[in-house]
Amino acid sequence: MKYEQLSLFSEEKIEHEEKREDRKKVSEISQRIMEEFGFAQVPFWGCNYEVVYPVLKNIVPKEEIMFDALDLEQIIACEMICAAICHQMNWDYLRLAVNKEIQKDCLWVHAECLRSISEKTVENLFKHYPKRERVRAFERTIMLRKVGNLAFSLGGFTHLFFSSDQKPLSMDTIKKILLGCDVFGQDPGHKKFHLLMQKLSNYSQLSHLATYCEPAVDYHLLRCFLRRGLLFPKSKFASEYILATEIERKESTVGALRYLCASLMTEICQYTDLDINAINIVEWHVARSICTQEKPDCLLKSSNSAWARKGFERCPFFETCNAANHNKAYLELQEPKYTGTSY
Repeated sequence: MKYEQLSLFSEEKIEHEEKREDRKKVSEISQRIMEEFGFAQVPFWGCNYEVVYPVLKNIVPKEEIMFDALDLEQIIACEMICAAICHQMNWDYLRLAVNKEIQKDCLWVHAECLRSISEKTVENLFKHYPKRERVRAFERTIMLRKVGNLAFSLGGFTHLFFSSDQKPLSMDTIKKILLGCDVFGQDPGHKKFHLLMQKLSNYSQLSHLATYCEPAVDYHLLRCFLRRGLLFPKSKFASEYILATEIERKESTVGALRYLCASLMTEICQYTDLDINAINIVEWHVARSICTQEKPDCLLKSSNSAWARKGFERCPFFETCNAANHNKAYLELQEPKYTGTSY
């Protein structure tokens, strides 16, 4: 059956598939982690999110690298490449590397080329990346080939989102296509899929995707929510689990924490009346330039947090932050070991 025909499935069949996906999602996450952690209900005592988030939305930096000068096929290809291999890779560096490469050879992102991309090409793409142990060119090569094979099987990247007569595919159809590829489907909480939807919705040709965007939660957001006390351990086991970085995090653990954070972000959206794209990009910048792993910049003194000084004298969440005001140990949170395969 052709993918564009999937949108014709009956409502009963779609509902059955959604229930099956929900059961699968529960089985893929750690039930103990789900039970041992909780998240704050918004609003809470001292919460001023209805004021803070709109200000942050207007001052967060714009995406440094956009691919809007390219045609739609290349735009989708570039965004899929970035989303597919973003794990443990600096986002700005990744996008800059992809952009530089396409300036030299605009064909390398096309499906027929990507499906046979070499490990050497991927190695060269990140040859200047400072954390060499994170390049893992072989694994990223396999992922990019899978993305290329998926697009090639449909006749190009555009057909992942549009039918042969150029009509937008339904979100149910898009999910079936993309989550059927394990590069996106096996990612805990489908972070990479949600990230891709958010980034693509920024382009005028794909702006209709914004309606379907969901939270994209990575470790930086987990760390930030834990410090702020929005995500919190309810037991000694959970507390020790977070602070003990030598413990290896598994797929099911990551999936559980992402699920909790996604629920929290949905509540923030409802309370602030902002969409998930706006909330996600705010959290993304706060986590990477203010509430950083190495040294939280609570007083906004570094050059990286200069953007926030346009509206705040210190971290916009300082007043209600658990780590800044109470549990200082959470300021020392380090990225845990992660043995998962959803790179």
